[in-house]
Amino acid sequence: MLRDLDWRTSPIRINIGDHWRLLLCIVVGAAVSTLIWHVFFPHTDWFTKLCTGGVTGAAAGMLPGTWWQLRNAKRRAITSGCFIVMGISAWGLLAGAAVFLEIPDLRAQETERARVRSLTAADISSILVKVDGQDSRRIRGKDLIASFVAHSKQAELFYPSHELSVVEMQLTIYRSDGTLLYYDGRVPERHPDSIALGFHGYFVQSEIIVPGGVEWLESLPEQNAG
Repeated sequence: MLRDLDWRTSPIRINIGDHWRLLLCIVVGAAVSTLIWHVFFPHTDWFTKLCTGGVTGAAAGMLPGTWWQLRNAKRRAITSGCFIVMGISAWGLLAGAAVFLEIPDLRAQETERARVRSLTAADISSILVKVDGQDSRRIRGKDLIASFVAHSKQAELFYPSHELSVVEMQLTIYRSDGTLLYYDGRVPERHPDSIALGFHGYFVQSEIIVPGGVEWLESLPEQNAG
């Protein structure tokens, strides 16, 4: 079957009309895959999901598309074998990278968002805040912890575009069960009322933004609160 294909036409010079079955399966696969990843990771960056869905769906679509294209003997002679080989290889390689790197990272981002939003005052024994250029402050007061928790309920994943920091800090949450949550915090220049909490996901560094976090930060005493 493979030797019946057209091996002279390069992938970039194929006749779309002769290969529409393959292309349709690629497009449909990409659309369905993107929708699936959005259902699993609804709060993550749309562009990342679009890229991840595109490559995984295209790789999956190549399989039924190739079968549909080649099942008719008359179509084999006008089907570019180079397009099929390069399509399966390239989409397959990109899909593999997405499955082993991007998808675990999307999962890690959703998990961290849920963790921050689900915090309760009872979960936290203290919060250590170290603003650059200032002394560290250990916050133990119930009202201040409850205020932080109230702000954290509105936390969302944050994907800034070349946004510098007005203030940088380190924030460590000491949980009642003995575990720690550590974040490299900052106040983004275009979100001056919010605190962005940086964390390492599975593959890349990500951020969660806490609306109104600066109001909480400014309410902290200059000295350690007990």
